[in-house]
Amino acid sequence: MSKLDRFLISKDLMSKCPNVSSIILDKFLSDHRPILLRELSLDYGPLSFRFFHHWFDIDGFDSFVFEAWKGINVDDSNDMLKLAKKLKILKVSPESMADRSNAMNDLINLEKIESIELAQKAKLKWSTEGDENSKNFHGCINKKRNNMAIRGVIIDGQWIEDPLQVKKEFLFHFKEIFYLPSRNRLMLDMVFPNTLSSDQSLDLERPFSPEEIKGAVWDCGSNKSPGSDGFTFDFYRKFWYLIKENVVAAVNHFYLHGYCQKGSNSS
Repeated sequence: MSKLDRFLISKDLMSKCPNVSSIILDKFLSDHRPILLRELSLDYGPLSFRFFHHWFDIDGFDSFVFEAWKGINVDDSNDMLKLAKKLKILKVSPESMADRSNAMNDLINLEKIESIELAQKAKLKWSTEGDENSKNFHGCINKKRNNMAIRGVIIDGQWIEDPLQVKKEFLFHFKEIFYLPSRNRLMLDMVFPNTLSSDQSLDLERPFSPEEIKGAVWDCGSNKSPGSDGFTFDFYRKFWYLIKENVVAAVNHFYLHGYCQKGSNSS
């Protein structure tokens, strides 16, 4: 299984052909395993929303988010779902953030915007103090995309590349892993010598304060990979004055009910 074969490529190939990959041909031909270099672009559907930090530098962006957020009315008694729905509507509001950012690009420093975006995508910790080498950022991004790209999966010994079948296989795989386990739990019938005091027990179960919730948000890295809703923690920090009531209400709703309804956990 040694990888004895190699391709010699130019350093600019990955930037010009980001979908380049190599595959091993039929292993039963001989002990020699020929490889094939190819460029194959598979359509897995529309890209998900991602919040980019350079939007903060766009003139009028803050007021746009403020007006859009204040104009969203969600009538739902579940505060967790209310927050999730407001974030979802914010992404697809009539004048979307992406459209607004594209329209304002001519009014600001395009080179600065590109550097900030590339630094975030490249995920280099030193980039904030680095030399803002755009070519280096592009190289890191293309390498990351190539390493993380899903070319296909093996299903019953067959290599499958069809996006629909690949997505179904992933769904089946994780449904099997996260299937609801048996409700039979191990019970310990013994006396523990060390126990919590009544005050300590109450302290563990007290409601979350707004300061605690804010502290948890600020303790998270601002440039970490966004969750499935596409918003980074830098967005929450920047607009905390605007969304804190909804965030605190969502956390306290979970405290009272101890349950995340479908669609709220991703936010």
